Amino acid sequence: FKFANNLRWFQDPELSLFGIKTKTGELFIEPLFHQIESFVDNISIVTFEGYQGAINDKGEIVIPYIYEELQTSSEERIAYYEGGLWGFFSNTGDKVIPASYEFVGNFSEGLALASKDNLFCYINNQGKVMIPFQYEYASNFENGQAQVEVKFRAFTINKKGMKISD
Repeated sequence: FKFANNLRWFQDPELSLFGIKTKTGELFIEPLFHQIESFVDNISIVTFEGYQGAINDKGEIVIPYIYEELQTSSEERIAYYEGGLWGFFSNTGDKVIPASYEFVGNFSEGLALASKDNLFCYINNQGKVMIPFQYEYASNFENGQAQVEVKFRAFTINKKGMKISD
């Protein structure tokens, strides 16, 4: 399987673990993982014995594989699941947003969905709530707009949280 950066994963037949080789067949990362995902924002999510971590495109571990779940990077933020809650790492492996949300979406146009107590809000990439917890349903932003719902009424908001159409 070929990655965009001319690296390829391979499976060691004896270990049944995956590693990465260069396009010329040179060993790039030892076969250490049960699963290796494609690189996004120069980060690949890897799995070992049921736990996930992340490596960069240099083969360095940036997030140790001790997490229940990691999501593919979006806008250089990697969602992680810890202790029943979600937070975000930076692509360099720093925890920038503590695990404090019941749900998080991918970052889109600088904002991500987050929920607590069954209400959604939008946070920025540092974890600051930019549009308050008030929606029973919400979608990611696309072209500066998102679909939301309050009391079974659906409408469209802009990135300032203002209603722009029904």
